[in-house]
Amino acid sequence: MKCSVAIMMHVMRELLQKNYTDKRVCLMITGDEEPGGDYWTKKLVEDIWYRGTVVFVPDAWSLDSIVYSEKWLLRYAITATGQSAHASRNRQWLNAIEQVYDRYTQLKKTIGADVLQENKRWQTATLSNIQWGNGAINMVPDMCNATIDIRFTNERSLQTLQSAISELTAKYPISLQKLSEWEVLRTDPQNVLLQAYLTKAKKRIGENVSLATEHAWCDGRYFSPHGSVVILHQPRIANIHSQDEYSVVEDYTIIHDLMLSYILDVDMLSQKK
Repeated sequence: MKCSVAIMMHVMRELLQKNYTDKRVCLMITGDEEPGGDYWTKKLVEDIWYRGTVVFVPDAWSLDSIVYSEKWLLRYAITATGQSAHASRNRQWLNAIEQVYDRYTQLKKTIGADVLQENKRWQTATLSNIQWGNGAINMVPDMCNATIDIRFTNERSLQTLQSAISELTAKYPISLQKLSEWEVLRTDPQNVLLQAYLTKAKKRIGENVSLATEHAWCDGRYFSPHGSVVILHQPRIANIHSQDEYSVVEDYTIIHDLMLSYILDVDMLSQKK
């Protein structure tokens, strides 16, 4: 993503050098994408109305793939209560950690987690941030808190999940509190503005370039509900979020030329649907 920020800065510089005024072009650089984007991108889009007909987000994985859709995301805090006892007395306890894990596995099964869905994507549920009891090793914990990160591909799964949560909280000594909900990012794959970019990409890169869906999410989800055509494309990257992360330098010029040509050539007003 950092390499794409540099590319976009070069595009903006060239537009300024050309005294380009046919379209209003804005470069938005924010620093809170990883924790969720609530403090910068969300505020800029929803409160200050920084929006656009087309929004480029440098958060894809392959030069050959232009991403138009990502997953819906829900995060919950789950709390379970149990009955504490000495660890040696196995008939006198209700383990709160086991309560959390059992309900988590039920939710995974309900939404079809880890089952391949449409467009070759998985719906996932991840248990993390587990805290329990007083830390004593020889004591059955009577309290457990954790978070569950749930990502899915369609609205049917959202309805199924909400029904399952209502059923679980009514039946078991647990509570589930929604921490955040991020709607799915999706641009109509037939949108003429997206197709115009795809056409340019095929001419510049090759016919193997195609539209694709993605497993993760990005700040583009804040623009999508307001009608923006969100396009995710950037140089090839690998080992994301690891010590050996890298991007392919040879791709920088390609993305730069594509973006600049698109801004200069495409009539966004007459082609917008």
